Amino acid sequence: IHTADGEEATIDLKIVQAIPESVEINKYPEDYKMYIGESFQFGAVVNPSTADQTVKWTCYSATAEHAWRYIDIETGVFKANSVGTFTIGCRCAYEYRDDDNGLHLFDHIRTDVTIEVLPIDAVDASLNADELNLFVGNTASLNVTFNPYNTTYQGIEWTSSKESVASVSSNGIITALSVGETVITARQEENDITLTCTVKVTERVKDYKIGDYYYSDG
Repeated sequence: IHTADGEEATIDLKIVQAIPESVEINKYPEDYKMYIGESFQFGAVVNPSTADQTVKWTCYSATAEHAWRYIDIETGVFKANSVGTFTIGCRCAYEYRDDDNGLHLFDHIRTDVTIEVLPIDAVDASLNADELNLFVGNTASLNVTFNPYNTTYQGIEWTSSKESVASVSSNGIITALSVGETVITARQEENDITLTCTVKVTERVKDYKIGDYYYSDG
C-alpha cells in the first residue's frame, strides 16, 4: 500500500472464517425416541452460517458400556445397539489463537440432546404345543415363537406344576418321569406373557407276542 506521503508500506493480513457463536442439533429422531437396532444420522448447524461448519459427535450413557462407540464421531450416525437413555453431544471449534505455532483452533462450544432407545415389544407369542402325551422316560421339546420375530426380550422361565411327573429344563426340554399330569408354564417377564402346555404321562403298554408267557400263582 502507499502512505499519504507516497511511501510504500506493507501490512500482514490474516484472514480467518467467522468465529462460531453457537451450534445446534437440527436433525434428530422424532420425539427423541428410537427402537433398538435402528440407525439415525444426526445433523447440526453452526452459527453464523459463515463459520466453519465442521462438528464432532459424542455419545454417553450411564447404562451402556462403551456408548461412545455407538456414534460415528465424524458423520453423526448413531446405532441403537442397546436399550436405554443416551446423550448425543455435538461440538465445534470456536476460538482462533495465534501463538508460536501459528494460528489454530483453540477451544470449542457444545450442545447435546437426550434420546431414548426403546425395546421392541412382543405383540403376542405361542407355544409349539398346547398338550403333550408322553410315556415314562420319553422327552419332548417346547419352544416359544414371538411376534414380531425380533422382539427384544425373549428369555423364558420354564416351570412344571408337578416335577415328579415331568421336569422341564431351562431351554424347554421336558422329561417324563412318572404317571400323571402336569402343566408346563413358559413365562416371559418383560412382555408379561404366560403360556402353558398340559403334559399327560402314561406307562408304555407291553406288546405281548405269540410265545410270550407270564406266571401267576392266582
